[in-house]
Amino acid sequence: MLVEDIILEANVEPKGLDLLDKWIHEMGEDLEDSNPGINHTAFLKRLRKDIINNKPIMYPEVSTPLKPYKPKETDPDFIKNASDVYTVNKDVLDSFYNNMLDLFIPDDGEPTSNPLFYKFHNLVKDAKTLDPHIANKLLPIKKKYEQGKFDLPGLEDAMKVMTQLGAQKWKHDSAERRRVEAEAPVIMKFKNGSKWVRLDSQEEMKREGDMMQNCISGYCPVGEQGDLTLGLRDTFNAYVDFEDQTDDSAYEWLLEWLEENDTDVQDFIANKINDGEVDPQLSYALEDILGYEEEHAFEWMVDQIRDADDDDDEELTDGHLVYSLRDKHGESHISAEYDPNVDMSNIEPDSALGKQNKPPVEKYGPYIEKLNDFFTQHPETFGPAGNTKDMPFHPDYDDDREHTESADLNRIKHLAGI
Repeated sequence: MLVEDIILEANVEPKGLDLLDKWIHEMGEDLEDSNPGINHTAFLKRLRKDIINNKPIMYPEVSTPLKPYKPKETDPDFIKNASDVYTVNKDVLDSFYNNMLDLFIPDDGEPTSNPLFYKFHNLVKDAKTLDPHIANKLLPIKKKYEQGKFDLPGLEDAMKVMTQLGAQKWKHDSAERRRVEAEAPVIMKFKNGSKWVRLDSQEEMKREGDMMQNCISGYCPVGEQGDLTLGLRDTFNAYVDFEDQTDDSAYEWLLEWLEENDTDVQDFIANKINDGEVDPQLSYALEDILGYEEEHAFEWMVDQIRDADDDDDEELTDGHLVYSLRDKHGESHISAEYDPNVDMSNIEPDSALGKQNKPPVEKYGPYIEKLNDFFTQHPETFGPAGNTKDMPFHPDYDDDREHTESADLNRIKHLAGI
């Protein structure tokens, strides 16, 4: 035991130490139950030491985990003229317990609960199944954790790595790899191994959003669109005349509706899910929205409310038509969304997102132009029912092929309806 442990532990009154030791023991049982296969002993020992050393960095909402102890003369542990005696601040332990839950332990009553350390534990508990690329990132963290080298803020920071690995599940899960290959059909492939794939399922939309950290996670593919607004779009349509429906009016209406109902977008969605009012398939599509910043979730909901048909006389296709640019390792770099009813003579994506909803990295820009050209030359490959690379009528694309005059003439005839 370190000298500072002996000094400070001696200054904590016995009942406070008993409370702390009981809390550490119960926390250890909880961690072992929810995250077995990892040794939590050193981390909990470090945790106990940090609390006794009164580290304020662990608790930004309160000053320190200890507070001055002033026993009454009738107390059995009363020491006359004693100074620098402390006891454990129970309010701090309660707050700290909630932080631990958020990091380690899934909530059985919350369908979207997926704590970062819990996800981490599920990957590293059997290192033999890990892809080397992922193992090189995660196993050193596991080693440091089991050696007690992380305090709580350090561990929370280290677990941010899990937000970057969600889309790499296909690398270490053979079932996931088969699903990805089946549900993200290849539209166009380049000689360097990069390819454009079409996202045909909510699972693929979620994978894309996890990888890119963008809003694609909450999308439904064309043909699978449910009411992601959970009734808010219908309410908006009932209160706002069609000719007055704009992005600004949807923004103002939603803001007012949330204030009147004393809620926010994420609480509204979570309550609907918890009350069993949401179809499981739709609930799956909404999971990631609960992980957004509320401002982002609000903007997303405004977009969904405005994602209704703008012309009652024109029957448009529901859902989102999204293509993902992936490199030879399966990593996504662009999420490009197209209007399924686009003018085939002038094809451009409605949006092309890079990581975190930012514009794509400049070097990937030409891939969008190539895809647009490809759709123009081969319109039969465009859209939710377009021919994919594994279908007989899909051209065997080669980005170095020569575009002959005959091919150009045939394309012009097709577009002209000849």
